[in-house]
Amino acid sequence: MEKLVLRPKELSVQPEAPEAPRIFNFWLRTVEDFIASLRDYRKEGEPEINNKRIIISCLSPYVFPYVEQAVDYERIVETLICLYKEEKSRLYKVFACKPSAGTDRIYSRIFTGT
Repeated sequence: MEKLVLRPKELSVQPEAPEAPRIFNFWLRTVEDFIASLRDYRKEGEPEINNKRIIISCLSPYVFPYVEQAVDYERIVETLICLYKEEKSRLYKVFACKPSAGTDRIYSRIFTGT
């Protein structure tokens, strides 16, 4: 009998929310545990686990633009840590975490007023 592994909930909290670091820490831990469980149940000869596809499927449409242009799982995690865990000002987060091209226009309107 095959065992079922439940998928983590999607990360949908905005980075500037007061509870965001706490929620992100829990979410990241559940995603990492989920990927580890998939590896444990992977049978020989099955394709490798694609971490990037898994983590993207656990992001809300509101969070996805921040990592849209990340090339691999590690870059996605680095970007999300930058957004959610590091204690920085909102302005720093916007520029240091380099949001995708689609959100650049939005942020430039916020900070330049155009």
